[in-house]
Amino acid sequence: MENIALWMSQPHFGYLEIAKTCGFTSFVLELEHGTFDLGTLDQFLAFTKAQGLPTLTKVLAPTTEAIQQVLDFGTDGVIVPHILGVEHAREVTKAAKYPLTGTRSYAGGRVFGYSRPASDAFEKENKRTKCYAMIETAESLADVEEIIALDTVDGLFPGPLIWHLPVVAVLMNSMMRTKLICAVAPKLPVMRASHGLCLHGQKPSAVLPWMKAHQCWLLPHKI
Repeated sequence: MENIALWMSQPHFGYLEIAKTCGFTSFVLELEHGTFDLGTLDQFLAFTKAQGLPTLTKVLAPTTEAIQQVLDFGTDGVIVPHILGVEHAREVTKAAKYPLTGTRSYAGGRVFGYSRPASDAFEKENKRTKCYAMIETAESLADVEEIIALDTVDGLFPGPLIWHLPVVAVLMNSMMRTKLICAVAPKLPVMRASHGLCLHGQKPSAVLPWMKAHQCWLLPHKI
């Protein structure tokens, strides 16, 4: 299950160890709807890093503080919920990238091995860590092409509500939903991720198949 990530909403260390034993090699941590606090998140990300397990974190809110804290703790990427239009996305996601690309502030610590960073450390960290903008509002859907084009956005993460927005009433079946994704990122191979899937191209789109009908047109692909 090297191309399947496990979604976790509770900081259960034993559960993570069992999941690794079962073959899971990457994880998504749910802060917005989960029970992680800052202390347990810090410990949990130190543990996943020590275990060599790539981990994404869905942050509490689209704020600078929420994004920077989880990145400082060592997550490999952030999923940012409640994105509105492109200007909101531009302002929020700047916190996920160091200057000159963004405005993320430097805190040192775990990310840089508790040592002085090299001269190219910010550039490497900007490439290593990923920022996924959630597309779950009418505003974000309307600006989706502009959002994916932002330098501070590495991919899209359509939320479950996107399939029920009035503005996407035209998307009446899974085939039309496929066309929506392909319009944003054409000719993308696909990776399974947690209870969702990621479409990979120049910039991936993570698609949550909340209903079985959403899965019929998606194929597994190694990261």
